Amino acid sequence: WSKLRYHSFISHHKADAATQARYIQLRVQKRANGRVFLDSDHLTNLDDLFNIVRTDIGTLVVLLTGNTLRRPWCAGEILVTYEAHRRAFVIQASGFAPPTPEQLEDLESYFDDGYADLAELGATLPQLIQAYRWLLSDAVPCVELPQDVCGRYRLDAAADALFAPTCGRTSAVVDNKAASIGADCSRPGMVVVSSDPADDEASAAAGILVLLGRDGLLGCTDAGVFVLSDFDEVPEKDCVVLVNQALAVVVVLSRHTLQATCQMQVMRWAMQVADLPLASKGPFDVIPVNTPSFQFPSDEALRAASAVGDDDDAMAKHKQFFRRISVSLATNASIDVIAAQVAQAVARLPKRDPRSAPRPDAIEHTLSISF
Repeated sequence: WSKLRYHSFISHHKADAATQARYIQLRVQKRANGRVFLDSDHLTNLDDLFNIVRTDIGTLVVLLTGNTLRRPWCAGEILVTYEAHRRAFVIQASGFAPPTPEQLEDLESYFDDGYADLAELGATLPQLIQAYRWLLSDAVPCVELPQDVCGRYRLDAAADALFAPTCGRTSAVVDNKAASIGADCSRPGMVVVSSDPADDEASAAAGILVLLGRDGLLGCTDAGVFVLSDFDEVPEKDCVVLVNQALAVVVVLSRHTLQATCQMQVMRWAMQVADLPLASKGPFDVIPVNTPSFQFPSDEALRAASAVGDDDDAMAKHKQFFRRISVSLATNASIDVIAAQVAQAVARLPKRDPRSAPRPDAIEHTLSISF
């Protein structure tokens, strides 16, 4: 396999998992010291794409989310792998349900867009059915995203399993390096990253920021980075300390951010710190980062958010937050675009002054929630 152009190729459904696919690509490339193909980086036609799968990859990694197997392009990648070399590995998300026997027998209806393009390239429905049965059998190693850990750890475990595949279906084994929360919270000057803990796409976006922005982050602070969604539960008092003593708070905005009470509360607290006089707060910034799934809210939508409701102060702080200039993170774009956008976000970070006095308490908090 050392002579192949790509260590692996990630087959995925963009609308469901473009960000997870990108994060897994970066994670695997770092460990394999080899290239991983992701179609967002290569504008190519269907025939050329299938030829890469046929001749230039070590393993086809199929990221199974709700609609992966409904996509004709993914079906073609699976079929070519089945007929050419049968080197495949499956990562199964929690929202995936395999097609029923009836759906398998009627794949033409099961596909989102029919299979006209595949038929033009010579693929037949019986061939596709056979390839799907193979992929979903114990002949192909498959790991499920683990449910007992959060954030980047779920995706890390699945990506790392590629390097020690076992037959059949298993749950990814977690090497959980998370330190105790209390010890981490005591360090002033960290960069705190908030993302929706219930959304793997949001966790992957936070992971991409940290992976690609690592050098810039370390250049701003020696205190490190705290990604809130990596922890199953961050007590409110610890989260208050984190935000109050942070060098910066980066908020990853994703599809359900307005419904994520923990994220909305972090925004409010961060704006309370931002309102301190400069002499009191020292270096500090709040940086919104919007992903493709996020829609900026109207006042009505903001008022409807559960963390705002009839609280006028919360409404004022959230409006203040959304008036800040946001950095776009187009996680479905090419790696060059993503890297440039991460650099823009990192450039917004202030530099930590280790001689700065501890920041006075700025946060008023009354909710009893965990993050």
